[in-house]
Amino acid sequence: MLYASLLARSFSVVTVLPNVVPMIENISKKLGLHSTLASVRYVNIPVLQLVDKKKMEDALFEEMIHAIQEDKAHALVLGCTGMMGVAITLQDKLKKHGYEVPVIDPSFASAKMLESLISMKIKQSRLTYMPTQKLYK
Repeated sequence: MLYASLLARSFSVVTVLPNVVPMIENISKKLGLHSTLASVRYVNIPVLQLVDKKKMEDALFEEMIHAIQEDKAHALVLGCTGMMGVAITLQDKLKKHGYEVPVIDPSFASAKMLESLISMKIKQSRLTYMPTQKLYK
């Protein structure tokens, strides 16, 4: 969501099931991004059934088109780590249909964000987050 908010004025998350929607909306509120969240849509495919890649991609593409056309999303975020590996394919397919918008894979984005923090040699503020205590001596 943070990357999407950097790249576009609005974004939608496309996730697996309707029961995940409130959690995603809550995360957007905690991040201070709720005003730029265009929508949270779902493909109605349980996580364990995401192995059918064609079915997943087709369902995601359909919901992404709705998010762009109906909800005015300018960027899209995959809402489940089980959707890993399809962001570029979907981004290219959307572009072929006239929508040049970023599609963000949360697994890849979070790994790159962590990599970036490590390379800059920065970590959480110890004024905000206490250091962990050693459990054993």
